[in-house]
Amino acid sequence: MKKALRVTTNVILISLLIVTIGLFVLRISGSSAKIKSPIHVYEILTGSMEPTLHRQSTYKNGKKKTGDVVLVLKKKIEKLKEGDIISYYTDINNDGKYEVVTHRLVEIKDNKYRIKGDVDGSLDETLTLSQMNERYIGKVAFNHKLYVITILYRFICTIYGFLLLIVIPLGFLIGKEIYTLIKTLKAPVEEENTVTYNGVTFSEEEIKKMIKEKEEKENEKK
Repeated sequence: MKKALRVTTNVILISLLIVTIGLFVLRISGSSAKIKSPIHVYEILTGSMEPTLHRQSTYKNGKKKTGDVVLVLKKKIEKLKEGDIISYYTDINNDGKYEVVTHRLVEIKDNKYRIKGDVDGSLDETLTLSQMNERYIGKVAFNHKLYVITILYRFICTIYGFLLLIVIPLGFLIGKEIYTLIKTLKAPVEEENTVTYNGVTFSEEEIKKMIKEKEEKENEKK
């Protein structure tokens, strides 16, 4: 029972660490322009894709809604279709600084890709195939709300989240392994009983085996 509980605890902690560290790495990569990765996670910062994708804002009823976080997976450009929501780099302020934008692919025609936010008046631009190859990141994999990922994504980059979800579980696992190693090293070494006959040394197990074989042979003779 104790062993099963220990194994279950280790599996849960390791799984949590893998997911958390993965999200942490994805968050860091998402903040750096044009990092080559098959997976990205982005936080929705504007309301240009309302109501499909929400930003964090306060509504008229006074309830504050948590903004969405999207999981973006790399998909070949030629497999994209009209209506897909994609993430790509664009120079929003025309200042030479490219930022990540998540908008809908509204039209594909003559190797040109028109990308626009769902809200009227939002950014509307058309990219050539060459520009898409340079600036396209990937397609939004999920349109439904990933609340668990959203909460973890925001929490892990706070000092409390980093300590609670990464440092403490990792420290616990490392400390546990060190304790097990020390306990093993301190454990007394049991000397194996041996018998030497005609210059040949036999272990206790070998002697028991020979005795058993002898008894079986005697039983067969009877």
